[in-house]
Amino acid sequence: MRSFAQPGRQVIYVGDFIDRGAQNIEVLSIVKPMVEHGHALAVMGNHEFNAIRFHTLHPETGLPLREYNVDYGDGHLAFLYEMEEKKELLTDVIDWFKTLPFFLDLEGLRVIHAMWNFDFIEQLKVLGASDSQFIADNDFIRNASIKGSREYYTI
Repeated sequence: MRSFAQPGRQVIYVGDFIDRGAQNIEVLSIVKPMVEHGHALAVMGNHEFNAIRFHTLHPETGLPLREYNVDYGDGHLAFLYEMEEKKELLTDVIDWFKTLPFFLDLEGLRVIHAMWNFDFIEQLKVLGASDSQFIADNDFIRNASIKGSREYYTI
C-alpha cells in the first residue's frame, strides 16, 4: 500500500470507501495508508459501518449482525468478490473501519458523512465516540444493529 502526501496539506475523506464500484481494494490502498500516516483524516460512512455489521457475527446466533439482503447488499457484492481470496486483508480492513470516527469536530470545521445533528453527536459521545477515534466494539455494533435501540437510532 502506498501513501500520498502534500506537504502542509491534509485530505479529509467522508466515508463510503467501498461498495461504489469494482476497485474497492485500490481505493483502500490509497485512503488507509494516507490516514495511518497522518496525510489524511477520515470519517466512517454507512457503507463502512454496514460492512462491519456484515462481517461481525452475533455471539448467540452466529449470524451476521446485518443479514445480506439483495435490496441493501447489491453494492457490497463487488467488495465481497474482491475480498473473496483475501481473508486476511478483509479482517484488517474491517478492523480499520472500526477505528474510524463517525465525526470530526475540528477548529473551524465539522465533518460527518451525512448530517451534523447536535443531539446525535452528543448521543455518540455518551456512547463513547470522540471526534478523533472511535473503536466500534462488538457490543456497540450489536446494539446498533437492533432496531429501536438508542445506538441504532443514533447511527
